[in-house]
Amino acid sequence: MSNSLKLLLNNKKVSMTIFVVGIIGILLIFISDTFNDESEKNSDKTPSIELSENEYCSLIEDKISKIIKSMTGNDNSKVIVTLESSYEYVYLNEKDISNDYTNENDTETKKKDNSSEKYIIIEDSSGNESALIVTTLSPKIRGVVIIYDYNGVVIDDEIKSAVMAALDISGSKIYVSKSKQSN
Repeated sequence: MSNSLKLLLNNKKVSMTIFVVGIIGILLIFISDTFNDESEKNSDKTPSIELSENEYCSLIEDKISKIIKSMTGNDNSKVIVTLESSYEYVYLNEKDISNDYTNENDTETKKKDNSSEKYIIIEDSSGNESALIVTTLSPKIRGVVIIYDYNGVVIDDEIKSAVMAALDISGSKIYVSKSKQSN
């Protein structure tokens, strides 16, 4: 076999083909590494999808206004959303739980729980350390006030039910009223 390999390598066409294929392979590896580096840089610069609390309220208010418009056919509704809390973060953590058992007088065994919690820390490419976020919880809604133009049909309960379903909040957190201007 080694003789046939030597004969192939001595052939200039075969040698040149192997050389060209090797150069192409090296170029492909270099190009793929370059694209991977650029995509990693771009992933560091991806904008956060987290809105400010005011932007979050505005987004919810706009969505409720659209629901009311589709229900009443009128575009003149006012919606105010207030928040109970800000964004909440759930971090990845590690819990160590150990139990110590002690015998006192050979008749009673007492159990003592020792537990500790450690957060998983990650380091970004610039050396900054932060806890690893598993989940970001949206702000909790404290209440919603809705004022809509009365067009002859009272649909306060339907609006309240729609907002309850859309936001998954109780009816006690929603106030619905007809506009004084529409009467």
